[in-house]
Amino acid sequence: MKRLLEFLDDRQHRRKPAVVATIVRADVSASYAVGDRIFFDADNLTCMANATTPDLLSDAARAAFYERQSRLMHLDDVDVFVEWVGAPQRLLCSVLAMTPYLW
Repeated sequence: MKRLLEFLDDRQHRRKPAVVATIVRADVSASYAVGDRIFFDADNLTCMANATTPDLLSDAARAAFYERQSRLMHLDDVDVFVEWVGAPQRLLCSVLAMTPYLW
């Protein structure tokens, strides 16, 4: 959990979006375990926690990243919650964009 928080804090500080893919169900025969996850950003697969074979997870993470949408994916013998975490918005820019009549 500490690695996840550090990863998200870093992306927030750099104002960059990210994706966290987490195994939420795995068959007994799966090579993944519930709780395995990868952290993904525009640069690469930044950090992996517990995931031994990231191919399915990285494909799901890339799809969510470029579509900017979280989802629950059913892949072979695992279910993966893929969460897109957008870059934080600057409040002043958002307010100014919504109120052009004030300027």
